[in-house]
Amino acid sequence: MERALERFGLRYAAVARIAVVFVCAPLAVLAVPPDMRLSTAAVAVLLVLWTSAYVFLLRHPGVDLVVIIGLCVTQPWTVFGSAVYDGTSWTLVVSTIAAAAYQWHTSLTFGLVATALLVGAHVAGTVIAAPMEWSAGLPLCVWIVATAGLSRGLFGILRRAARTTDQLHAQEERERREAAVAAARRADHREFLALLHDTTATTLLMVGMGTVPRREMWLCEQADRDLEVLTEAPLTTVDSVDLPALLDGAARESRLNVRQEMSGSVALPSAAAIALFLATREALTNAWRHAGVSEVVLRLVGHQDRAVVEVVDEGRGFDPARVSPGAHGLSGSIVGRLARAGGRAIVESRDGRGTTVRLEWPRG
Repeated sequence: MERALERFGLRYAAVARIAVVFVCAPLAVLAVPPDMRLSTAAVAVLLVLWTSAYVFLLRHPGVDLVVIIGLCVTQPWTVFGSAVYDGTSWTLVVSTIAAAAYQWHTSLTFGLVATALLVGAHVAGTVIAAPMEWSAGLPLCVWIVATAGLSRGLFGILRRAARTTDQLHAQEERERREAAVAAARRADHREFLALLHDTTATTLLMVGMGTVPRREMWLCEQADRDLEVLTEAPLTTVDSVDLPALLDGAARESRLNVRQEMSGSVALPSAAAIALFLATREALTNAWRHAGVSEVVLRLVGHQDRAVVEVVDEGRGFDPARVSPGAHGLSGSIVGRLARAGGRAIVESRDGRGTTVRLEWPRG
């Protein structure tokens, strides 16, 4: 905002100067008697040419100040009669607008010095043009100073407001970044908890509950896979993954007989494919642990607008409404994981009627 205000200050100074000069120059020529029109026209033309060049740069205010001071001193040849001291001279209008415009695109020091010099130049020009009545024009100096002061004050207020706005925007951006970082950390934490539940927690629970009464080779293999999942980030650098191949790997890892109903290739972004793979593996694990069946159906359907994975068993079933929200297997590893990936998971089950876990991810 502050930079935008500075650019506006430059535009304001340019528009104000060129508007005043281009209006005052022809009027100045018409306001003087015929014997003064040549000198007035010469000064007016030079001022118009200089202003036309100056407003496109506004980078040499010192040179411009010298030009305006020179204009004030030319009053004996460009201003006629009482206009010198009664406030109707065109040189007063030009010098006043110049003093005001300096406040919008120069430093405070330059603005103060320029105003003082313009006041002095105007008084000097008045003394030369009307040595007997010049004192009557002294109140006009107050007008120049007041205009420059009000202009500087207004610019200062706007600059402080713009600076405050910039600070507020910067604070909002910092808070937004901090919130995004915190959300990313929470998402990483939830994903790690889900992975931990899917892998070592489940394996250790089986061992602790005596589900595996003796040394089994498959349990060692499962522990190796758990360690691999926790220490690696497979496929995260791959843009597109063939989902059927991943799901086939989940089916082969399962202790159940998995009847696969998949046809064709369904390519998905790696993050979505991994989320579907991990949720499917957890659904197969839950079926093995809780459904009391030896076979499940793993179905993949690739629609035009979405990919759908279903894990269906005809086991004992359960009431999803009675599952605790803190149960990581269902809420964290399946429903929550799909939600974090941008998809959704629907669990349909009834006591004694089996369970269907439906995983959906939108395509396109």
